[in-house]
Amino acid sequence: MTPVSAKSHHVVRDDIRLHHLHWGNEGKHPIVLVHGSRLHAHVWNHFSRRFEGRFHIVAVDQLGHGDSGGCARQSYELE
Repeated sequence: MTPVSAKSHHVVRDDIRLHHLHWGNEGKHPIVLVHGSRLHAHVWNHFSRRFEGRFHIVAVDQLGHGDSGGCARQSYELE
């Protein structure tokens, strides 16, 4: 099977632009991948290419990482 490149998508919510990658097979069981601190969604490229034939894989860029936007500092609150 020939590897499929990840498709890049953005979702905008409350003026915050969040990025995610997905690898085909939308009818298959999903796997959602989240990177660690200081990283980005592309750290999952190798893993996703190996499993894209069996699953629908989504890798998320967390807020302020990779191609996702940040948030205004005054929006953060301690609880």
